Amino acid sequence: MDDSQALIPAHPEGEVEKVDRDRDPVDRGKSVETFGGKVFVRWDPDAAVTAFAPVAYFLEFLKANGLWQQWVEDCPLNYRSGNRIVVASRVALGEDRNYEAADAATQGAVLIHPMRGTYEQQAARMVGALLPQALARHPGQGYRDVAVLYPAAWIGDFVAGAARAAGIAFVRTDGNALYPRSSRLMQWLEMCGQWCCGGWKTGRPRFARLVQEGRRLFAQALHSDERVLDFHRRLMAVLWGRRDASLNLHGWLEELQSQVVKPFGTGCVALLDEMETLASFAALVAPDGDRADMVLGELAGHGEHLDRLTLSTLHSAKGREFGLVLMFGIDVGRLPRHGVGPGQLAEARRLFYVGFTRAKAEVHLLHTAGRASPFVDEIEAHLAQGD
Repeated sequence: MDDSQALIPAHPEGEVEKVDRDRDPVDRGKSVETFGGKVFVRWDPDAAVTAFAPVAYFLEFLKANGLWQQWVEDCPLNYRSGNRIVVASRVALGEDRNYEAADAATQGAVLIHPMRGTYEQQAARMVGALLPQALARHPGQGYRDVAVLYPAAWIGDFVAGAARAAGIAFVRTDGNALYPRSSRLMQWLEMCGQWCCGGWKTGRPRFARLVQEGRRLFAQALHSDERVLDFHRRLMAVLWGRRDASLNLHGWLEELQSQVVKPFGTGCVALLDEMETLASFAALVAPDGDRADMVLGELAGHGEHLDRLTLSTLHSAKGREFGLVLMFGIDVGRLPRHGVGPGQLAEARRLFYVGFTRAKAEVHLLHTAGRASPFVDEIEAHLAQGD
Protein backbone atom coordinates (compact mmCIF):
# COMPACT_ATOMS: atom_id res chain seq x y z
CA MET A 1 0.00 0.00 0.00
CA ASP A 2 1.27 3.44 -0.89
CA ASP A 3 2.20 5.22 2.36
CA SER A 4 1.12 8.57 0.94
CA GLN A 5 -2.46 7.29 0.75
CA ALA A 6 -2.51 5.50 4.11
CA LEU A 7 -4.93 6.40 6.87
CA ILE A 8 -3.45 7.74 10.07
CA PRO A 9 -4.89 5.93 13.13
CA ALA A 10 -6.59 8.48 15.33
CA HIS A 11 -9.56 7.84 17.65
CA PRO A 12 -12.28 5.18 17.37
CA GLU A 13 -14.71 8.05 16.67
CA GLY A 14 -13.08 8.52 13.29
CA GLU A 15 -9.85 8.65 11.33
CA VAL A 16 -8.13 11.49 9.54
CA GLU A 17 -7.48 10.90 5.87
CA LYS A 18 -4.16 11.96 4.45
CA VAL A 19 -4.58 14.92 2.16
CA ASP A 20 -3.43 14.36 -1.41
CA ARG A 21 -2.14 17.85 -2.13
CA ASP A 22 -0.91 16.98 -5.60
CA ARG A 23 -4.37 16.02 -6.84
CA ASP A 24 -5.94 18.44 -9.33
CA PRO A 25 -9.28 19.94 -8.23
CA VAL A 26 -12.37 18.42 -9.78
CA ASP A 27 -13.29 21.73 -11.29
CA ARG A 28 -11.24 24.92 -11.26
CA GLY A 29 -14.36 26.96 -11.93
CA LYS A 30 -15.89 28.75 -14.87
CA SER A 31 -17.91 31.84 -15.67
CA VAL A 32 -21.62 31.41 -16.35
CA GLU A 33 -23.94 34.00 -17.84
CA THR A 34 -27.20 34.20 -15.84
CA PHE A 35 -30.29 36.37 -15.75
CA GLY A 36 -28.68 38.39 -12.96
CA GLY A 37 -25.34 38.77 -14.73
CA LYS A 38 -22.07 36.82 -14.91
CA VAL A 39 -21.47 34.39 -12.03
CA PHE A 40 -18.26 32.48 -11.27
CA VAL A 41 -19.05 28.87 -10.42
CA ARG A 42 -16.70 26.31 -8.86
CA TRP A 43 -17.54 22.81 -7.70
CA ASP A 44 -16.94 22.31 -3.97
CA PRO A 45 -17.04 18.60 -3.09
CA ASP A 46 -17.31 19.44 0.63
CA ALA A 47 -20.27 21.80 0.30
CA ALA A 48 -23.66 20.71 1.54
CA VAL A 49 -26.38 20.19 -1.05
CA THR A 50 -29.97 20.99 -0.08
CA ALA A 51 -33.31 20.23 -1.65
CA PHE A 52 -33.54 23.89 -2.63
CA ALA A 53 -30.41 23.78 -4.81
CA PRO A 54 -32.30 23.20 -8.11
CA VAL A 55 -34.61 26.16 -7.40
CA ALA A 56 -32.03 28.66 -8.66
CA TYR A 57 -31.90 26.91 -12.04
CA PHE A 58 -35.69 26.70 -12.24
CA LEU A 59 -36.05 30.43 -11.56
CA GLU A 60 -33.33 31.12 -14.14
CA PHE A 61 -35.31 29.13 -16.70
CA LEU A 62 -38.52 31.05 -15.94
CA LYS A 63 -36.87 34.46 -16.15
CA ALA A 64 -34.80 33.76 -19.25
CA ASN A 65 -37.90 32.55 -21.11
CA GLY A 66 -40.21 35.38 -20.04
CA LEU A 67 -42.36 33.10 -17.86
CA TRP A 68 -41.53 34.52 -14.43
CA GLN A 69 -44.38 37.02 -13.98
CA GLN A 70 -47.04 34.62 -15.24
CA TRP A 71 -45.73 31.91 -12.91
CA VAL A 72 -45.96 34.27 -9.93
CA GLU A 73 -49.54 35.18 -10.81
CA ASP A 74 -50.61 31.57 -11.36
CA CYS A 75 -48.77 30.06 -8.40
CA PRO A 76 -49.73 31.75 -5.10
CA LEU A 77 -47.20 31.54 -2.28
CA ASN A 78 -48.45 29.27 0.49
CA TYR A 79 -47.66 30.14 4.11
CA ARG A 80 -47.83 27.68 6.96
CA SER A 81 -49.45 30.40 9.05
CA GLY A 82 -53.09 29.91 10.00
CA ASN A 83 -55.66 31.18 7.52
CA ARG A 84 -56.75 34.13 9.66
CA ILE A 85 -53.14 35.19 10.07
CA VAL A 86 -52.51 35.07 6.32
CA VAL A 87 -55.69 37.03 5.56
CA ALA A 88 -54.77 39.69 8.12
CA SER A 89 -51.21 39.79 6.78
CA ARG A 90 -52.53 41.28 3.55
CA VAL A 91 -53.71 44.22 5.63
CA ALA A 92 -50.34 44.32 7.38
CA LEU A 93 -48.51 44.47 4.05
CA GLY A 94 -50.91 47.02 2.62
CA GLU A 95 -51.35 45.11 -0.64
CA ASP A 96 -52.55 41.77 -1.93
CA ARG A 97 -49.79 39.61 -3.40
CA ASN A 98 -51.92 36.51 -3.85
CA TYR A 99 -50.54 34.87 -0.70
CA GLU A 100 -52.58 31.98 0.66
CA ALA A 101 -52.48 29.67 3.65
CA ALA A 102 -51.43 26.08 3.02
CA ASP A 103 -54.30 23.63 2.59
CA ALA A 104 -53.54 21.90 5.89
CA ALA A 105 -53.12 25.12 7.87
CA THR A 106 -55.29 25.77 10.91
CA GLN A 107 -57.44 28.87 11.22
CA GLY A 108 -54.91 30.59 13.49
CA ALA A 109 -55.60 33.59 15.71
CA VAL A 110 -54.67 37.26 15.82
CA LEU A 111 -54.88 38.90 19.25
CA ILE A 112 -54.25 42.54 20.23
CA HIS A 113 -53.25 43.53 23.77
CA PRO A 114 -53.16 47.16 24.95
CA MET A 115 -50.57 47.22 27.76
CA ARG A 116 -50.24 49.75 30.58
CA GLY A 117 -47.09 50.86 32.36
CA THR A 118 -43.46 50.93 31.34
CA TYR A 119 -41.90 48.42 28.96
CA GLU A 120 -40.44 46.66 31.99
CA GLN A 121 -43.90 46.27 33.51
CA GLN A 122 -45.42 45.25 30.19
CA ALA A 123 -42.74 42.60 29.66
CA ALA A 124 -43.35 41.17 33.14
CA ARG A 125 -47.08 40.89 32.43
CA MET A 126 -46.45 39.31 29.03
CA VAL A 127 -44.10 36.68 30.46
CA GLY A 128 -46.13 36.07 33.61
CA ALA A 129 -49.65 35.99 32.14
CA LEU A 130 -50.02 36.15 28.35
CA LEU A 131 -47.30 33.62 27.57
CA PRO A 132 -48.58 30.89 29.95
CA GLN A 133 -52.12 31.41 28.66
CA ALA A 134 -51.01 31.03 25.05
CA LEU A 135 -49.08 27.85 25.82
CA ALA A 136 -52.07 26.44 27.72
CA ARG A 137 -54.15 26.78 24.54
CA HIS A 138 -51.55 24.73 22.66
CA PRO A 139 -50.47 21.82 24.91
CA GLY A 140 -48.05 20.48 22.32
CA GLN A 141 -46.08 23.74 22.18
CA GLY A 142 -43.16 24.70 24.39
CA TYR A 143 -40.95 27.73 24.84
CA ARG A 144 -38.90 26.58 21.85
CA ASP A 145 -41.98 27.23 19.70
CA VAL A 146 -42.38 30.82 20.87
CA ALA A 147 -40.74 34.00 19.59
CA VAL A 148 -40.96 37.48 21.06
CA LEU A 149 -40.25 40.05 18.34
CA TYR A 150 -39.70 43.79 18.80
CA PRO A 151 -38.75 46.84 16.70
CA ALA A 152 -35.35 47.49 18.36
CA ALA A 153 -32.82 45.51 20.40
CA TRP A 154 -33.01 47.84 23.40
CA ILE A 155 -36.71 46.99 23.78
CA GLY A 156 -35.67 43.34 23.89
CA ASP A 157 -33.62 44.07 27.01
CA PHE A 158 -36.87 44.41 28.97
CA VAL A 159 -38.14 41.10 27.63
CA ALA A 160 -34.85 39.39 28.47
CA GLY A 161 -35.00 40.79 32.00
CA ALA A 162 -38.55 39.54 32.51
CA ALA A 163 -37.71 36.07 31.16
CA ARG A 164 -34.62 35.85 33.36
CA ALA A 165 -36.62 36.91 36.43
CA ALA A 166 -39.19 34.20 35.66
CA GLY A 167 -36.48 31.54 35.24
CA ILE A 168 -37.28 30.99 31.56
CA ALA A 169 -34.35 30.10 29.32
CA PHE A 170 -34.03 32.17 26.16
CA VAL A 171 -31.77 32.84 23.23
CA ARG A 172 -31.37 36.27 21.65
CA THR A 173 -30.70 36.75 17.95
CA ASP A 174 -30.56 40.54 17.93
CA GLY A 175 -27.77 43.09 18.29
CA ASN A 176 -27.75 42.67 22.08
CA ALA A 177 -27.24 38.92 21.99
CA LEU A 178 -24.35 37.46 23.96
CA TYR A 179 -22.62 36.97 20.63
CA PRO A 180 -23.55 37.39 16.94
CA ARG A 181 -25.51 34.34 15.87
CA SER A 182 -23.84 34.62 12.44
CA SER A 183 -20.33 34.06 13.84
CA ARG A 184 -18.88 30.90 12.29
CA LEU A 185 -16.48 30.40 15.17
CA MET A 186 -19.25 30.70 17.77
CA GLN A 187 -21.45 28.32 15.78
CA TRP A 188 -18.62 25.81 15.82
CA LEU A 189 -18.17 26.23 19.58
CA GLU A 190 -21.90 25.63 20.01
CA MET A 191 -21.53 22.36 18.11
CA CYS A 192 -18.57 21.39 20.29
CA GLY A 193 -20.74 22.11 23.32
CA GLN A 194 -23.56 19.99 21.92
CA TRP A 195 -21.14 17.10 21.42
CA CYS A 196 -20.02 17.38 25.06
CA CYS A 197 -23.65 17.53 26.23
CA GLY A 198 -24.64 14.16 24.81
CA GLY A 199 -23.73 14.32 21.14
CA TRP A 200 -20.83 11.95 21.79
CA LYS A 201 -23.47 9.27 22.54
CA THR A 202 -26.19 10.16 20.05
CA GLY A 203 -24.01 11.18 17.12
CA ARG A 204 -25.72 14.58 16.91
CA PRO A 205 -23.39 16.10 16.00
CA ARG A 206 -20.78 13.53 15.06
CA PHE A 207 -17.20 14.22 16.06
CA ALA A 208 -16.20 13.91 12.41
CA ARG A 209 -18.37 16.94 11.67
CA LEU A 210 -16.63 18.98 14.37
CA VAL A 211 -13.31 18.13 12.78
CA GLN A 212 -14.57 18.95 9.29
CA GLU A 213 -15.99 22.34 10.29
CA GLY A 214 -12.91 23.07 12.38
CA ARG A 215 -10.63 22.36 9.45
CA ARG A 216 -12.58 24.86 7.38
CA LEU A 217 -12.33 27.49 10.10
CA PHE A 218 -8.62 27.06 10.75
CA ALA A 219 -7.63 26.16 7.19
CA GLN A 220 -4.81 28.71 7.05
CA ALA A 221 -3.10 27.13 10.05
CA LEU A 222 -3.61 23.52 8.96
CA HIS A 223 -0.96 23.64 6.25
CA SER A 224 0.44 20.14 6.75
CA ASP A 225 -0.77 16.65 7.57
CA GLU A 226 0.99 16.85 10.93
CA ARG A 227 -0.91 20.00 11.84
CA VAL A 228 -4.22 18.42 10.82
CA LEU A 229 -3.50 15.39 12.99
CA ASP A 230 -2.45 17.61 15.89
CA PHE A 231 -5.70 19.56 15.59
CA HIS A 232 -7.73 16.34 15.60
CA ARG A 233 -5.97 14.97 18.67
CA ARG A 234 -6.10 18.22 20.65
CA LEU A 235 -9.81 18.68 19.97
CA MET A 236 -10.66 15.13 21.05
CA ALA A 237 -8.53 15.41 24.20
CA VAL A 238 -10.21 18.63 25.33
CA LEU A 239 -13.79 17.63 24.55
CA TRP A 240 -13.59 14.02 25.75
CA GLY A 241 -12.61 15.07 29.24
CA ARG A 242 -15.36 17.69 29.53
CA ARG A 243 -18.59 15.88 28.62
CA ASP A 244 -20.84 17.44 31.22
CA ALA A 245 -23.64 19.95 30.52
CA SER A 246 -23.42 21.33 34.07
CA LEU A 247 -19.78 22.43 33.73
CA ASN A 248 -19.12 26.11 34.26
CA LEU A 249 -18.79 27.54 30.76
CA HIS A 250 -15.77 29.68 31.60
CA GLY A 251 -13.58 26.68 32.47
CA TRP A 252 -14.71 24.68 29.45
CA LEU A 253 -14.16 27.60 27.09
CA GLU A 254 -10.80 28.57 28.59
CA GLU A 255 -9.42 25.07 28.05
CA LEU A 256 -10.70 24.88 24.48
CA GLN A 257 -9.24 28.30 23.72
CA SER A 258 -5.80 27.50 25.13
CA GLN A 259 -5.50 24.05 23.57
CA VAL A 260 -7.24 24.48 20.22
CA VAL A 261 -8.59 27.90 19.26
CA LYS A 262 -5.55 30.04 19.99
CA PRO A 263 -2.87 27.63 18.69
CA PHE A 264 -4.69 27.26 15.37
CA GLY A 265 -6.69 30.47 15.10
CA THR A 266 -4.09 33.11 15.92
CA GLY A 267 -2.42 32.83 12.54
CA CYS A 268 -5.65 32.86 10.53
CA VAL A 269 -6.18 36.32 9.08
CA ALA A 270 -9.73 35.42 8.07
CA LEU A 271 -10.61 34.79 11.71
CA LEU A 272 -9.44 38.10 13.20
CA ASP A 273 -12.97 39.45 13.69
CA GLU A 274 -14.19 36.06 14.88
CA MET A 275 -11.44 35.90 17.50
CA GLU A 276 -12.47 39.33 18.78
CA THR A 277 -16.07 38.14 19.04
CA LEU A 278 -14.91 35.14 21.06
CA ALA A 279 -12.78 37.33 23.33
CA SER A 280 -15.78 39.55 24.09
CA PHE A 281 -17.94 36.54 24.87
CA ALA A 282 -15.22 35.00 27.04
CA ALA A 283 -15.10 38.21 29.09
CA LEU A 284 -18.86 37.94 29.73
CA VAL A 285 -18.58 34.41 31.16
CA ALA A 286 -15.34 35.06 33.08
CA PRO A 287 -15.51 34.94 36.92
CA ASP A 288 -15.97 38.72 37.07
CA GLY A 289 -18.26 38.91 34.00
CA ASP A 290 -22.00 39.51 33.82
CA ARG A 291 -22.68 35.85 32.93
CA ALA A 292 -20.14 34.15 35.18
CA ASP A 293 -22.79 31.59 36.20
CA MET A 294 -23.40 30.38 32.64
CA VAL A 295 -23.01 26.63 32.17
CA LEU A 296 -22.08 24.60 29.10
CA GLY A 297 -25.66 23.41 28.59
CA GLU A 298 -26.78 26.99 27.99
CA LEU A 299 -24.31 27.43 25.14
CA ALA A 300 -25.28 24.08 23.64
CA GLY A 301 -29.04 24.47 24.14
CA HIS A 302 -29.09 21.18 26.05
CA GLY A 303 -31.70 19.69 28.38
CA GLU A 304 -33.65 22.35 30.24
CA HIS A 305 -31.84 24.97 28.17
CA LEU A 306 -33.11 23.45 24.93
CA ASP A 307 -36.69 24.56 25.62
CA ARG A 308 -36.03 28.28 25.39
CA LEU A 309 -37.72 31.38 24.07
CA THR A 310 -36.40 33.13 21.00
CA LEU A 311 -35.99 36.89 21.42
CA SER A 312 -35.37 38.80 18.22
CA THR A 313 -35.82 42.07 16.42
CA LEU A 314 -38.32 42.01 13.60
CA HIS A 315 -35.50 42.37 11.10
CA SER A 316 -33.55 39.40 12.47
CA ALA A 317 -36.65 37.19 12.38
CA LYS A 318 -36.71 36.98 8.59
CA GLY A 319 -36.80 33.41 7.35
CA ARG A 320 -37.87 31.95 10.72
CA GLU A 321 -41.21 30.52 11.81
CA PHE A 322 -42.72 29.70 15.20
CA GLY A 323 -45.93 28.31 16.56
CA LEU A 324 -46.63 31.39 18.66
CA VAL A 325 -45.36 34.92 18.07
CA LEU A 326 -45.67 37.87 20.45
CA MET A 327 -44.84 41.20 18.82
CA PHE A 328 -43.85 43.49 21.68
CA GLY A 329 -43.61 47.29 21.79
CA ILE A 330 -45.52 47.87 18.55
CA ASP A 331 -46.15 51.53 19.36
CA VAL A 332 -46.50 54.69 17.33
CA GLY A 333 -43.04 56.22 17.07
CA ARG A 334 -41.41 52.78 17.33
CA LEU A 335 -42.91 51.21 14.21
CA PRO A 336 -42.87 53.33 12.16
CA ARG A 337 -40.65 55.96 13.71
CA HIS A 338 -41.84 59.56 13.79
CA GLY A 339 -41.19 61.74 10.76
CA VAL A 340 -40.08 59.03 8.32
CA GLY A 341 -40.37 59.41 4.57
CA PRO A 342 -42.32 57.16 2.17
CA GLY A 343 -39.43 54.74 1.70
CA GLN A 344 -38.83 54.24 5.43
CA LEU A 345 -42.56 53.95 6.02
CA ALA A 346 -42.75 51.17 3.44
CA GLU A 347 -39.78 49.40 5.07
CA ALA A 348 -41.43 49.64 8.51
CA ARG A 349 -44.59 48.11 7.06
CA ARG A 350 -42.58 45.25 5.56
CA LEU A 351 -40.95 44.58 8.94
CA PHE A 352 -44.37 44.52 10.58
CA TYR A 353 -45.50 42.07 7.92
CA VAL A 354 -42.42 39.90 8.46
CA GLY A 355 -43.13 39.61 12.17
CA PHE A 356 -46.80 38.94 11.52
CA THR A 357 -46.16 36.02 9.19
CA ARG A 358 -43.62 34.26 11.43
CA ALA A 359 -46.56 32.78 13.39
CA LYS A 360 -48.26 29.51 12.51
CA ALA A 361 -50.92 29.31 15.25
CA GLU A 362 -51.15 32.65 17.08
CA VAL A 363 -49.77 36.14 16.65
CA HIS A 364 -50.10 38.64 19.49
CA LEU A 365 -49.74 42.39 18.96
CA LEU A 366 -48.72 44.14 22.18
CA HIS A 367 -48.72 47.93 22.32
CA THR A 368 -48.77 50.63 24.97
CA ALA A 369 -52.37 51.60 25.68
CA GLY A 370 -53.29 54.70 23.69
CA ARG A 371 -50.11 54.54 21.60
CA ALA A 372 -50.76 51.75 19.12
CA SER A 373 -48.84 51.75 15.86
CA PRO A 374 -51.03 52.72 12.89
CA PHE A 375 -50.29 49.21 11.56
CA VAL A 376 -51.95 47.75 14.66
CA ASP A 377 -54.92 50.06 14.18
CA GLU A 378 -55.34 48.73 10.63
CA ILE A 379 -55.31 45.13 11.86
CA GLU A 380 -57.80 45.97 14.62
CA ALA A 381 -60.15 47.56 12.07
CA HIS A 382 -59.85 44.45 9.89
CA LEU A 383 -60.66 42.16 12.83
CA ALA A 384 -63.69 44.30 13.75
CA GLN A 385 -65.12 43.64 10.27
CA GLY A 386 -64.85 39.90 10.79
CA ASP A 387 -63.10 37.32 8.62
